[in-house]
Amino acid sequence: MGLFETTGTTYSELAEKYDNFMVPAMKITVDKTDTKQMSDIYISSLSIQLSLEQVCTASFTLEKVYDWESSSLQSEIKNKFQLGSIVTVELGYGSKTIKVW
Repeated sequence: MGLFETTGTTYSELAEKYDNFMVPAMKITVDKTDTKQMSDIYISSLSIQLSLEQVCTASFTLEKVYDWESSSLQSEIKNKFQLGSIVTVELGYGSKTIKVW
């Protein structure tokens, strides 16, 4: 293959790979722990900005993480979401996701 040649993928190949794009999927891990394994938290929104020229950012909103009895965040959340934690975001469809950030 030459320097400027690229390979292509057809829509039908992608549709087969990603379960006909029927069920969007998101996987967010913090220090190699999937957020789905953390209590009963819920991610209500996700925004990712990717750039080749600027810093890339990802932001998401966690729901159901406040403990009303202790008047603070759940201890599991405070322990995992700390400054310097490594966050990975995967997006896709069905059970097929790919790392985007």
